[in-house]
Amino acid sequence: MPRVLTRVWRLTSLWVLALLAALLTASTTTAHADPETSISVDGGQSGRTFDGIGAISGGGGNSRLLNDYPAAQQK
Repeated sequence: MPRVLTRVWRLTSLWVLALLAALLTASTTTAHADPETSISVDGGQSGRTFDGIGAISGGGGNSRLLNDYPAAQQK
């Protein structure tokens, strides 16, 4: 194999290793969580009620949720 091709092959290997090292270094960023949220449930108080998900569709999940509602609300 000519010397030029041998040199190019060696440089290609180094570039691939450098690219892999850069990708591994860049992907190790620290994730930050939101502050804590507390939820209290009190059946004696009035407030919001859960009316179903509504925004998510597909996969038949919504039609399965409808079984929990009275017939008038299923339509």
